[in-house]
Amino acid sequence: MQINQLFTKKSSWLLPLVIAVCSMLIISSCGKQEEKAPDGTCITLSRAKINNAWGKPGHLKDISYLTFITSYNPVNHKFEVSVQAYKADYSAIGDLVKLAVGKSCPTNLPPILIGVNNQDFLALNIVDTTTTPWKLKDFTYIDFTPVVDKLSCGTYNLNLLKYKTSVEGGGEGIPKIDIITLPCPPCINCRPVCEDYDSTITLPPPPPAPVDTSHM
Repeated sequence: MQINQLFTKKSSWLLPLVIAVCSMLIISSCGKQEEKAPDGTCITLSRAKINNAWGKPGHLKDISYLTFITSYNPVNHKFEVSVQAYKADYSAIGDLVKLAVGKSCPTNLPPILIGVNNQDFLALNIVDTTTTPWKLKDFTYIDFTPVVDKLSCGTYNLNLLKYKTSVEGGGEGIPKIDIITLPCPPCINCRPVCEDYDSTITLPPPPPAPVDTSHM
């Protein structure tokens, strides 16, 4: 009898505890659902994520370039991409950010060489540099479309993965421009530039500089 009473007393507080823990686990798992890119896009980086990772006072002004790290499965054509912001001295700033991936990624890519991709931060034209501190302009997200570019390296022709980027949902202060990221390798695009850079490598022509059409 005493044993049964003891078990009953323990059960009276143990059952609510188990229910509470299970509820917390369910809520936690629901909160960690993977973000999906908007319909019709492959890979996106939202303004909210940029602001959360790098929007602290002074951070935006310190960012020199972004480095994108890509994982690609050629069997199911699945992309996983993260991005890190860096200062001009190559030191990381803020958090590593995982980009959202949608259902509109290309499925006909040839065998590709995947390294990292670098992008000049200010060239994206998403920062208002006239304010103190700098702040992000109004836009919704940056769209990243995987593209393939050929690199001639001696007798070899390599297919490099790059991203064509465009800012979506921007106001008049953000002109509609497309920018191609710089893949590393080749060494000339790495940050810092590799010591064994081969000047005989033939690179595609650089993309045109962005044109601000907001005052036209």
